[in-house]
Amino acid sequence: GLLLQEARDAQAELEKQIEAVQADKTKALEEKALLDKQNDQIRAEISLLQQQSDETEARITQLTQKEKEQYELFCKQVREEEERGTVSYWSVLFKASSFSDLLSRVDFVNEVMDYDRQVISDLQATRQQLTEDKAALEQQKSELSASQQKLQQQIDAADALIREYEQTEEGRQAMLDEAA
Repeated sequence: GLLLQEARDAQAELEKQIEAVQADKTKALEEKALLDKQNDQIRAEISLLQQQSDETEARITQLTQKEKEQYELFCKQVREEEERGTVSYWSVLFKASSFSDLLSRVDFVNEVMDYDRQVISDLQATRQQLTEDKAALEQQKSELSASQQKLQQQIDAADALIREYEQTEEGRQAMLDEAA
């Protein structure tokens, strides 16, 4: 009779609800899987950036050392030139076979010093560039870390949603069993 029909309708209604929840749950699980993948991707990117940053740091240290050595060498040469002072210029004068020869000898001494100055300033420029590169890498890394935190929140939310679905599904299933 009527009561039985009502019970059957109620049961059919519950079954429809369960199917809906299950469909939703599948969607939630798919979303969660994608979010997890994305999370792994970002983690990998972060560790790559960290690696690049470390390598840059090492190169900066190397260059700083090289720069220091080059500078010390330069100072040593300048001191030697100064110590030789007039003597070296006189010996250059006496050894010179002509005035143009003399000028080229004097020029050579200056060229050596200019070359050293150039080397030092190149090293400084390279180091400056690397320092900027490193700052840029660190910036990228912190931006990625921020988006990773946001993503983690999404993942937690998806997890909560899935748990909720499971509870409601179980709840409905229990009600269905009772109705049956």
